[in-house]
Amino acid sequence: MAFVQIEPQTELTKDTLLDVQETVRQILRSSIAEVWQVPANDILINIQHCTVVSADPTAIKLGAAPDLLIKINTSGGGNFFKTLIMKLRAQQLARLIESQWKEEFGPELRSEVWITFFHTWGITFDL
Repeated sequence: MAFVQIEPQTELTKDTLLDVQETVRQILRSSIAEVWQVPANDILINIQHCTVVSADPTAIKLGAAPDLLIKINTSGGGNFFKTLIMKLRAQQLARLIESQWKEEFGPELRSEVWITFFHTWGITFDL
């Protein structure tokens, strides 16, 4: 499963993000499905509140601060070989997202993509 958290770094970015959220989700879901061969029902994409209290003014001045972070977290489903393939394709995934993002939004939404693989096992069940 790919669990995606989109974290806007300002309230203005959050508002902009909410206006284009369907497009954002489509870019991320289609990219993950294509590169990692993950079914759509195994991709969760959530937009978070802006939790930044005080942004780094030096990073902003230098143009190093993104408008939002896209964090993609996965365990690879517990299968060693599947996880290995996903890790090998992580850069390809980031570049595809970057390409589609730039095509859709240009320089308006500066973003960073962080891909994390964690070691865990879980189960989903209905109560």
